[in-house]
Amino acid sequence: MNENTKKVGLIVLIVAALVAAGLGAKSFFAGDKMEVEVTHPAPAGFKSEKQKFLDAQNGAAPGGAKDDGSRDLGGPIGN
Repeated sequence: MNENTKKVGLIVLIVAALVAAGLGAKSFFAGDKMEVEVTHPAPAGFKSEKQKFLDAQNGAAPGGAKDDGSRDLGGPIGN
């Protein structure tokens, strides 16, 4: 083989390695995608256990009353 053939072969080998590395990286970082096949809607008024806990923690009334975020901090400051 002459030098030009060796150079062309080396360039083809490097390009093929780069393409293979790119495809491998794409499949590695993309991973499998989850496909949702069936969903079951929750009944009206349904609350998850987490939402029930958060409502209890925030002191919300069971009827759905909202806390406005105000707090009684006692008397005026500086007295």
